[in-house]
Formats: sequence, C-alpha cells, structure tokens
Amino acid sequence: MTLQEQFDRRQSSRPSLRVLMIARSDHDVQVTEQAFHEVGLDCDFCRSIPQICAEAAKGAGVLVIHSSATRHDSLRPLYALLKEQPAWSSLPIVFVVGQHQEEIGALYELGNVAVLRQPVHLVTLLSVVRAGVESRRKQYELCDLLERETRALRMLQHADHRKDEFLATLAHELRNPLGPLQNALEYMKLHDALDTEQEDVRKLMLRQVHQLKRLVDDLLDVSRITRGSLRLSRRTFDFRESVAAGIEACRPMIETAQLQLIVDLGDEPLTVLGDHHRLTQVVTNLLTNAARYNVPQGQVKVACQRGEKAHTLTVADTGIGIPKDKLESVFEMFHQHDVESERGQAGLGIGLTLVRRITQLHGGRVTASSAGANEGSTFTLQLPASSRSASRTDPAAEEPDAPARHRGRVLIVEDLRANRVMLRKLVEFLVEDVDVAEDGLEALEIANQRVPQAIISDIAMPKMSGDKLAKTIRADTRFDQTVLIALTGYNRDEVRQRVRDAGFDHHLTKPVDFASLETLLGTVFADSQRD
Repeated sequence: MTLQEQFDRRQSSRPSLRVLMIARSDHDVQVTEQAFHEVGLDCDFCRSIPQICAEAAKGAGVLVIHSSATRHDSLRPLYALLKEQPAWSSLPIVFVVGQHQEEIGALYELGNVAVLRQPVHLVTLLSVVRAGVESRRKQYELCDLLERETRALRMLQHADHRKDEFLATLAHELRNPLGPLQNALEYMKLHDALDTEQEDVRKLMLRQVHQLKRLVDDLLDVSRITRGSLRLSRRTFDFRESVAAGIEACRPMIETAQLQLIVDLGDEPLTVLGDHHRLTQVVTNLLTNAARYNVPQGQVKVACQRGEKAHTLTVADTGIGIPKDKLESVFEMFHQHDVESERGQAGLGIGLTLVRRITQLHGGRVTASSAGANEGSTFTLQLPASSRSASRTDPAAEEPDAPARHRGRVLIVEDLRANRVMLRKLVEFLVEDVDVAEDGLEALEIANQRVPQAIISDIAMPKMSGDKLAKTIRADTRFDQTVLIALTGYNRDEVRQRVRDAGFDHHLTKPVDFASLETLLGTVFADSQRD
C-alpha cells in the first residue's frame, strides 16, 4: 500500500490527532508523556524516522522529532511522506535541535515546521504542539468540507448528465409522432387537389409542425451546448440569406400577432464565414422573441448594416421591454420574462441562450438593450466580416419541379406503423417499387427475395436493430450495390458516427423532410444508373 493510499484510507476512518514523537531519552519519554496526558493529548513514541513516517501515514496530528534522530536516519522518508500528502494536508512538524546546531535550513523545506532550541521549557513545547494539533483539526475539517463538496459536485454532474440524456430522449420521442404528421401533410400536397381554404389549413398545420420541430431541435441543442459538442458546418455566404430565411420562418407568427414587420436588409452583401442553418436559427429565435413579447399592433424592425470588420443585425420591438438589471440574464439558460398572460407567453427559456452560444461560436457577439419596462427592446448581433467570395444558392433549387419517379426498389424498415405507412406513401411518389418491414429480421427476408437499390432503416427496433441489419447486409456480397440510409430521431455526431461504423452510407433525421428525401433518392438512383 502506498503512502497516498494510506492517507486515503485514513480519511475514510475517524481522523487522528495523536502526537507522534521521537524523544532524546527514556527520561524525556516519561516526562513528555505525563505532560501530554495531563492536557488531553494522545502521544505515541517512535524510535526512528522510518517508524514515525509509517505511523504518520496511518494518521497523526503533530510530529515531534529530536534532532538526535537525524544523526542516524536520513530525512528522505519524511520528504516522501510529506510529498504524498493530499492537497488539504499540511502535517505540522516540531523539531527540537541542539543549542549550537546550525544546519537547520533544510528542516524548513519540509513545509509546516517549527524549530525549538534546547533547552526547551515544557510549557513552550506544549503550547507549540497544541497549536499544531488545532491546525491539524482545521485541516481535517477542510478535508471533510472538500469531500462533501466533491460528493455534491458529482451528484450535480450526474444529475446534469441525466438531464442531458432526458432532453435527448424527449426530443427523440417527440420526433416519432412528428414524422407521420409532417409526412401526411406533405402527402396531401402531392396527392390531393386542395381548394384554397383547404391548402391554407394544410399550410397552417405544417407551420405548427415545423415550429414543434424547431422546439425539439432547440432541446437537443441545449444538450449539445452543455456537453460542448455543438458543431458548425461553415461556408462563405451572404448573411442576408439567413436573415431572409428567418423572416420567412417567423412571418406567420408575426402576422398572427398582428405586428408590423419593417425590414431593411441593405443593398450590399454581408459576407460571413459561418453555418447558414445555425445563423438562420439565431435570426429565427430573435424574431420569435420579438413577436412573443410584443404588444398588439406593435412593430418588429429588422435592419442589416455592412461593416468593414463586422456586419450588424438589429432586431427591435415595441414590446414589454427588459429591466436594466435583467439585460444580461436574458441570455441565461431557462431564463424567462415575467409576463402577464394577456401581454405575452413565456417560452422554454432556451432561445436566447442558443443565440448567444451560436454567435460566440462564430466569433461574434450579441447584446440586449432596453429603456425599461414597456419601452421595447433591441437585440444587436455582430458577426466578423469575411473577405472571401460568397457562395450562391442555385435559384433552380429554390423552386423544385414535380418529383421525378425512379425505376427501382426501396425497402423501408420501421417498427412504428404510423411512420412506416406515411413514409411509404411519400417514397412511392419517388420510386416505383417500395417494400416495407417491421424489423431487421423481416427486412432480411424481403431483401433476400428482392434485392433493393436502397434500404431506409430505423435504428432502434425489436428482434434486430438497424445497426445489426446494416452489418449483416454489408457482409453479403449480393448487396454490394445497395445503399443504406439510416433513419434516427437523433442528430448528434456520435449517432452519425455510430451509423457510419455500422455500414450506413447516409443519415436522415426524423421527421424526414420530403425535399431532402427526394434529393437523396435522386442521387442514389442516378449513381445506380451510372453503375
């Protein structure tokens, strides 16, 4: 057992405040033992430096060492003992040295050392030792405090980890019902000839589904932020694209709240190096905040300003305002405005936290300002300007043609019936032949009879998981040309890595966006025809 282990073991038992002493003679032993006993100090006597170090490792309040012991023994064991002390420990040591002993400098290098020259009055020795014992008692109290704080920290870390896991699981479970809802609304658009009123209702429902999807994404992003795993997919682009996309996403909410939207995007591009999706999320959250805490018939002003080193976006509203002492706390996790029910509706308290963190990841900053209650608020976002040329979005991609139907076969593997039914209906608009399976085992049976060009598979399924299905498919040369597409409720780096390791070629997150599905299957069948 090492000295550190002995110290740790002592900590788990009752702390020892005994005095360990190497005396000059048996007479000194008798005198000091009686004196220590009279003042309530326990004292054990040792014969050598190695012995006193071994006893000290078991627990001690103070060491008292007569210098005569150093003539026979090296101080090396004492150095080793003190070096292995825990951080909270500074064991008091009293050296009794001769009247003419001069080489005492090395003794002070040991740390918490007192040196007494002979002749030593017993009262003086008792006073120094009792002070050392009291110092040691305080060290033990500090040790107990540190241990309690360490346990509390571990409990908080465990609770924080459980919270992250809960948020991720909650988001996953929310994605499952969102999938069939979104797919059904997309199916109605593709399959049915709706009149104007019906199409308006369909669009309203789809907007609400997208809003729920954004809330789910925010929950997942909170988990990523606390773990420090939020990642950016950077490219050079005109930041006004993100602003415009955020405005379009929030326009229905702004119109429903009967707010006047005033937009000035400027005439010059605001070129930035950043994540288009994440910056759109920032703009969306700022506009959602401006609409949520506004007043009826109020205004939301959005303005962009080009700068040489940084571009600026301001989002101002005429809403309930922010007290000056709350301007910083609005960006804290789960912070919510105090609003009356008729003036606004509190959100989850995570939108502005995401705004600040995503902005910081881009090297920018965001601030809030307000003249006070009922005076509106202004959020100012600054992003570093980029000197690179902005990539342009293909205009043709913004207005897709009617979906092309490919000749071939796709196998859908999904254990939830609602997801399976609606996903099949959508894929049938894109591919002529579609098979479905409830789990990996049934999927293998179908694939063995009819080899598909692509398999879209859920991951968590009974009987055989999507991971195991992918590994089995990849081990069979008959499926060398089959493209595997993972379908999960998690959009995390570790999940994407996991499905890649299992053998999947692509990854889709629930609820599946029809445009993404159309693009991916178009690529799959285009590659299949070239092969």
